[in-house]
Amino acid sequence: MVASKCADLSLASLLRVLGTGSSGTVWLIADSVDGGRRQVAVPPCCSKLAPPSRAGASLAPRGAFSCVQYRCRRRALKISPPSASWEASEQHILSRLDHPYIVKFLGASCDAFKNYLVLEASMAGDLYALLRVQQALLSEGQARVLIACLASAIGYVHEVGLVYRDLKPENVVMEAEGLVRLVDFGLTASASEHSTTLCGTPEYLAPEMISRMPHGAPVDWWALGVLLYELLHGYTPFSEEGTLEEPLDIYRRASHHDVKLSS
Repeated sequence: MVASKCADLSLASLLRVLGTGSSGTVWLIADSVDGGRRQVAVPPCCSKLAPPSRAGASLAPRGAFSCVQYRCRRRALKISPPSASWEASEQHILSRLDHPYIVKFLGASCDAFKNYLVLEASMAGDLYALLRVQQALLSEGQARVLIACLASAIGYVHEVGLVYRDLKPENVVMEAEGLVRLVDFGLTASASEHSTTLCGTPEYLAPEMISRMPHGAPVDWWALGVLLYELLHGYTPFSEEGTLEEPLDIYRRASHHDVKLSS
């Protein structure tokens, strides 16, 4: 059993929203004691509650990305029976992980509203912003470095007995020198469960997950292959170039391996 780290947010100042994901909203905070900057992940059920902040802290969601960009992002889905609370399960998972290409868990805190996860801040933005907002394509060399980082991170997740299950550009944050880190472990599950839960983002789902068959680590490698294609072409292999499609159309193409490879 991994001991939880306790983080003191009583002297922290809220700076701005960094982004949103399947696990809720991520805020950038500043520690007035050591001057360090951290990320705080806020569960989605707290979206209508005031986040923890000191008097005078700015709540304006400005900075790396605008709210409009985040609203149009793809949301992960999960169809399964009720499970443990988000903050308890993801806190436990993150506390077990220690890898250079996975976001660092610094601790957890709570107040009258909810529990909060404190993570190492990533200020360079995420891969989604690079691919979809800036409409940039990576060179083969850049893609090779990025995929190598993610393959190392995913392999490590599997080594500790977990399946990530939500690999996509929104969950990859950029670091210096082309390196990246994996974030958002809200859909991660134990590999021993052989889950049949349909979860993740449609463009990246493996056929066995779409068919609601027991799945494990291979679904992450499938998603990594989809992501590699997207890095080089600007769109995923099971969706039409530059179009938004219904999940059922994507599921059908993925299940039948219906993909037209670009030259």
